[in-house]
Amino acid sequence: MAHLNISETSKRRKTTGARTTILFISLCFSACYFQATKHDPLKAVLNADQFLKALYLDENPSEALKFCDAQSPIPGATDDLMKLISQIKTERGPLKTLTADSYLMMQGREMELFYIGRYENGVLYHRVAVVGDESAGYKVLGVWFQHEPYPENFFASNVSI
Repeated sequence: MAHLNISETSKRRKTTGARTTILFISLCFSACYFQATKHDPLKAVLNADQFLKALYLDENPSEALKFCDAQSPIPGATDDLMKLISQIKTERGPLKTLTADSYLMMQGREMELFYIGRYENGVLYHRVAVVGDESAGYKVLGVWFQHEPYPENFFASNVSI
């Protein structure tokens, strides 16, 4: 019969505790995945500008769709975009200028860009949702407009471009 003295038992507990701790930490790091996305708002604006040019200046929704994200296409895209163009032209007339104003960082790879459109008969405020990152570029997820500016308290971190 073997007997363990106190010092041997204490060493085994410390070794077992250390192994358990290392195993637990390893499992935590392997189970947790932190994704850091590096954004470049100016690049996002340049990519969104291509979409907006095709849509509003060229009035070519098919071309504009080439700048949209393939995973999240705008529903009924071509027809809906033509209706959007027609509605804007009816309400405000031809576009004179469309200027990037500010952006909002969203969680993950999404960002919202805010534009001010000056038309012959007034102003419209546009919001363009994009997805992507600094290295891969950005694709459009959706586009909206409204008659009033987006309220500043609508988002916490609106930053001018």
